[in-house]
Amino acid sequence: MEKSKSKIWKYIGWFIAFVILLNIATRINWGFDKKSEKAVEIEKPKEVNNIKLYVVAQRAVKNNIKSPSTAKFPYSNEAVFVGGMTDSIYSVKSYVDSQNSYGVLIRSNFDAQLKYVGGDVDDWNNWHVIDVIIN
Repeated sequence: MEKSKSKIWKYIGWFIAFVILLNIATRINWGFDKKSEKAVEIEKPKEVNNIKLYVVAQRAVKNNIKSPSTAKFPYSNEAVFVGGMTDSIYSVKSYVDSQNSYGVLIRSNFDAQLKYVGGDVDDWNNWHVIDVIIN
């Protein structure tokens, strides 16, 4: 009877150790916590930065909603910047609060995929909007 109790406690100990190690491993690198979902610093041409990307994304979103004059965006530190799809292609994910066709303020998530074609970063004509997904 003593041997079976010690065997059970041995298995319980191994199980607890496994759960602890799994928890540590997911927090280190394998999991996705809130910090890793926030603004991700990406390689981009020197003159392109997250603020400029966000401004271009806002303009692209405003061109795709019913009432662009009512659009309210969060601060850029609440957006997620993703890059590396190919050279000079970026994805900006965030949300916008704007009025729908009934005048009701709604929040919509968006994913704007943008391509920088070169030249002055501040010039809207130097950006190509690949896609804007709003839901």
